[in-house]
Amino acid sequence: MSFSRNTVIQDFSAGSTGPMSRREALLGVVVCLIANHALQIVDASSLLSIVSGLASQNLIYWFACYVCVSRLLASSPEPRLGRKDTLFIVGLCLLILLVSFIAYRFTIGFLTTMLAVWMIRTFRDDLEVKAAGIVLLAMAVHLVWAPLLFRLFMEEFLLLDAAAISTVLSNLRPDIVQSGTTFTTEEHAITLVGACSSFHNVSLAMLAVVSAIMCYRTQLLRSDAVWLLVTCAAMIAINVVRIALVAWSADMYAYWHDGTGVKVLSVTQTVTIIALAAYGAWRGSRAAT
Repeated sequence: MSFSRNTVIQDFSAGSTGPMSRREALLGVVVCLIANHALQIVDASSLLSIVSGLASQNLIYWFACYVCVSRLLASSPEPRLGRKDTLFIVGLCLLILLVSFIAYRFTIGFLTTMLAVWMIRTFRDDLEVKAAGIVLLAMAVHLVWAPLLFRLFMEEFLLLDAAAISTVLSNLRPDIVQSGTTFTTEEHAITLVGACSSFHNVSLAMLAVVSAIMCYRTQLLRSDAVWLLVTCAAMIAINVVRIALVAWSADMYAYWHDGTGVKVLSVTQTVTIIALAAYGAWRGSRAAT
């Protein structure tokens, strides 16, 4: 059988398949994106700081990474990349390499969004790949798009926070005076800022729900929207209670803002959100069968 350079060019132009399977290519580019995500959210000044930063990341984020990779591993190994798919993957890898030198999360988040949308739209025949794309899109929303939206409407979110906290404190501590986003007692006062907003981690709750659903099955159901709202409401409620406690007194502020209460809050949030997300996904899967 003759094998000439012209034959290779003609086959490639005709859209023939390449030597790498679709699953291998997608796994490679997704792992590269996750690695870039990690480098963007940790201190990369030393190996020790990188390991410490990765270990401190919320379990929900790592759970989402696990679900995304596991769905790709479960996808069909047979299809080979066509010419257009190969060009897209190669181009995306080059862009990932380029933006890895830019210490700005928006760039890698934009590329993650591109890959996720492409996976969802292009590989509808493989539900495993589509499910991985949905999780990847939720990760991009959590890492980039939700923080960007929050920054644009931060003042409005803080006013909603203040209203919710005021409702909680009005019955328990009527002596605490609210003025805009500031709460004052005789010896203590706090002012709400963006990093402490109850809406700051809503995207993390959304990521937990989407990841749990895609861990159980490969399709979204209408009932999933209900549990998404319930889980996000739980995240907001936990943070509202925490801020109310921070406004309670100087001692409570020291405990819940700077002390052991921070770890208690983190564990409480993670366990509650994962439990609600898992139960909602399980219940939806059971109802669908």
